[in-house]
Amino acid sequence: MIKCPSLIATPFIGELFSALRTGVVDAQENPVYRNIASGFYDVTPYNIQTHHAFDLNDVHITESFWQSLSPEMQQLFKDAAKEARDWTLIESEKKMATGIQEAKDKFDAKMVKPDVAAFQRAAQGLEDDYPYLKDMVQKIRALK
Repeated sequence: MIKCPSLIATPFIGELFSALRTGVVDAQENPVYRNIASGFYDVTPYNIQTHHAFDLNDVHITESFWQSLSPEMQQLFKDAAKEARDWTLIESEKKMATGIQEAKDKFDAKMVKPDVAAFQRAAQGLEDDYPYLKDMVQKIRALK
């Protein structure tokens, strides 16, 4: 729970450590390896393992550049981007696994595995309260 309304937006990473240390902020959300690098386990010993975010290294280009490519080059570009994404996901999982072990060993970090199914059940129908998100929520739930 964030106690200070001015910190509702994510504070700069340097400010976050101090905010956690002083209790202005109760928690933060970052991957295990970033928590290790930032020293956050010195002030926040818990890690909730929701697996809700991944490092994908998205590829972004302008529409004009995309249109300048031949259909063959567009396909090569898509294939290369998919290959890079797949590699990144594999490497991210490896980094996460080693980071979890390091956090446990060096910082006595507490890894918490929440009941994700309970959250999913509780969220059923929530999109009805936000009709403008309904299509997006349905697409997300359709992913396997």
